Amino acid sequence: DPALLDGIEVFNGNPRQMSSNPTALAFAREHSLLGVAGGDVHQFVDVRPDALLVPKSLLTPKGIIEFLRTRPASWAGFDL
Repeated sequence: DPALLDGIEVFNGNPRQMSSNPTALAFAREHSLLGVAGGDVHQFVDVRPDALLVPKSLLTPKGIIEFLRTRPASWAGFDL
């Protein structure tokens, strides 16, 4: 139920797992959900220089959700 979600991963940066990115992005758009990215690091070869910089005071699950919701990215031009 999308109403139970704070957001959804719309970009999985692992090259072996990227096949569902377009489906997830379409679902997020359809349900007006916050889209987030994940690295999905399971092996050393998966490590990439991606990061989300969040103020230390917001390093809790609720704080990160607040941080992401108050800094919305535009979907314009974002296609997978």
